[in-house]
Amino acid sequence: MPFPARTIALWAALIAASGLLGFGLKLGQFPAAFLLGPMIAAIAFGVRGAPLRMPRPAFQASQAMIGCMVAHAITAEITKTLIADGPLILLVVGVTVLAGALVGLVLTRLRVLPGTTAAWGSSPGGAAAMVAMAEEYGSDPRLVAFMQYVRVAAVVLSASLVARLLTDSVAAGPPPA
Repeated sequence: MPFPARTIALWAALIAASGLLGFGLKLGQFPAAFLLGPMIAAIAFGVRGAPLRMPRPAFQASQAMIGCMVAHAITAEITKTLIADGPLILLVVGVTVLAGALVGLVLTRLRVLPGTTAAWGSSPGGAAAMVAMAEEYGSDPRLVAFMQYVRVAAVVLSASLVARLLTDSVAAGPPPA
């Protein structure tokens, strides 16, 4: 089934905007430039109502690729660090989950957002999983996705800024071959 010309144009515009934003952030020496740029572009397109949908098999394939990349990045040194600092890591994760739950509870009780949308949108975790679960439980998946990805973008942007401000501003050379 061929794609309509408008859909192809929107995908092309999203890819171009993602590349331009990523490249601009890279020029600004942001550590996560090519994560932030496409994420900001996708949020902007989504908020403006662009009817772009990733086919389910392509979405699942991309999730599998990301999982493989993460698994490939885990080394013995990382495993040692996780074991040594496990209690602290669990404490930070627990505090994060509790803070997200508290924010969701307050937003739900104050009726800032409809139904359980506040709870799903403020829950920390995989944004795609939260959106899928929110949809299953009758929440507005678009609003949950917006909340989740804006939160992710805010965390990545603030972490990038902190890293940029607190580390040596001289960029490292290319890694050895």
